[in-house]
Amino acid sequence: MSRITVRIGLLICLFLIFGSTVTMAQISVTRLTSGAKPAKDGVVYALPRTVIKVEITYKETELLRGPYADYAAEYMGITDAVMTSGREYELVDIVVNGSSEPDPDQYYFAEIDEKSSKEDRNILISLNQAGIITGINGGVAPKPEPANQPKIMLYGSEGVFSYALNPTKQQKTDTVIRVVTVDTASAKKRFFKTTINEKPSEQKAREAAEMVSRLKESRMNLLTGYQEVNYDPNTLKYMDQQIQNLRDEYLSLFRGLRMERLITQTFYVVPEKGKQALTVCKFSRENGVAEANDPKGREVSLVFKQNNSTSALAPLLPKALTGKSGVIYYRLPELTLVSSRYQGRLYREVSVPIAQFGALAPLPISKTKVIFDPIGGGVLQVLFE
Repeated sequence: MSRITVRIGLLICLFLIFGSTVTMAQISVTRLTSGAKPAKDGVVYALPRTVIKVEITYKETELLRGPYADYAAEYMGITDAVMTSGREYELVDIVVNGSSEPDPDQYYFAEIDEKSSKEDRNILISLNQAGIITGINGGVAPKPEPANQPKIMLYGSEGVFSYALNPTKQQKTDTVIRVVTVDTASAKKRFFKTTINEKPSEQKAREAAEMVSRLKESRMNLLTGYQEVNYDPNTLKYMDQQIQNLRDEYLSLFRGLRMERLITQTFYVVPEKGKQALTVCKFSRENGVAEANDPKGREVSLVFKQNNSTSALAPLLPKALTGKSGVIYYRLPELTLVSSRYQGRLYREVSVPIAQFGALAPLPISKTKVIFDPIGGGVLQVLFE
């Protein structure tokens, strides 16, 4: 027996049970439209429409040119140094989840008949904070589990190129000899002239390269036991790490720096019936995330594939009334496979019950407890009393 046949059978049984064995409450429900205006006091509730929450995670790499990049190949043999500062972006993941919001086309007004008895008037309609119906007569939908917060990772250091801030000026002392002649006697007087000049960039690069060589030599001496000192293993490990960190700092003056961080941006997309794909945003390696109408970048899209499970149910359901009725309407969502794609690559694929892709179904009001799904709008649980 197929799943669609089982759903049809359960739906028919639900109608028969509510319609024949349960006492109906005296309640009137009106769909709110531009021409409908409630005349009595009551409660307004909404049916949900599904919203797709799209979390786009990408890596931002900030490129910083080193102060001695021009001498990287000559003094250090580095051929891949960063020669131009800038930013570049790489798409990492596109996570898709279902959410909900009130459907602006599906607001209803429920009122109790004043002539009904006190027992019949005792009806509880539960709503969530957005005004979406979640239950009848004490039925409350379970709270969704909190989503995992995206991790923001940062690589790099705030004090970039700190060793380029070493003294950049040099002291130069010149000896000036003056010959003083008095009558027939002459004497030499020496004067010392001291000046402070800016070091040429090439000299500073040469000094940094010499420091790298000395650090390599110091590390080799440390690891080979040149000092003939029996260091504690933890102490030896610490000193070795500090030497490597210092060497990397000096190398960054030539190679430059690449500082990376992961960024997550969230978009909300409302699926539209009849559309199999929607554009979430645009993405490019040069500019990162941009709006969907931006001419730069390529599309990040969602593709919808319906399983048509409610197609067989639609002919069996009564049409929704525009006037007053004694039933509450709820959603029969359409289970849809939602996939996120960029440049032909599939990132995520998840099944989401989409409310607006399905159908509306009537539910007679009774003393039975009913719980509705606040995302898809379907019946989650029925408790007969």
